[in-house]
Amino acid sequence: RVLVESQAANRSVTLILPSFDQPCYIHADLTRVKQVVINLMSNAIGFSRPGGVVKLECWRDAGEIYFVVEDSGVGIPYEQQVRVFERFESRSQGSDHRGTGLGLSLVKSLVELHKGRVMLDSKPGIGTRVTVRLPERPAGSLTERPAGPVATVEQDPRAFPHAHDLDARNG
Repeated sequence: RVLVESQAANRSVTLILPSFDQPCYIHADLTRVKQVVINLMSNAIGFSRPGGVVKLECWRDAGEIYFVVEDSGVGIPYEQQVRVFERFESRSQGSDHRGTGLGLSLVKSLVELHKGRVMLDSKPGIGTRVTVRLPERPAGSLTERPAGPVATVEQDPRAFPHAHDLDARNG
């Protein structure tokens, strides 16, 4: 949270972050889920104009956890949207934000490792909305989860025994 708040303050971008009364749990790799959210938030802040707004929403529906990051930034041209999740695909879109082109590719890989899905909705000149859907529990899991809003991620390395394979591929 401190990382994105500092980045937002430096760029004069307003953050709207959720608050929760009680935690709920998903069976996921905490470090990887944090990477996904921080990367999406960092991109949203980086592509927002000064005075812009970046919003993070989280909720649970039908056995899935949703994370949505939405910005009022420059948006992504339609012809480039099909490639944004490819490795080394990096475009400034007129902003001073520049990366290696690996961030969204890593987001997609990490989400898919958790048997989830990433969706993009972007309108040039208006902004971008990225939705991440993760299952509350991996297929075949027998662990029960309490009801309530999304806030806590369970860190259990046994849940994703092949996570190290992804780390090795992404160097």
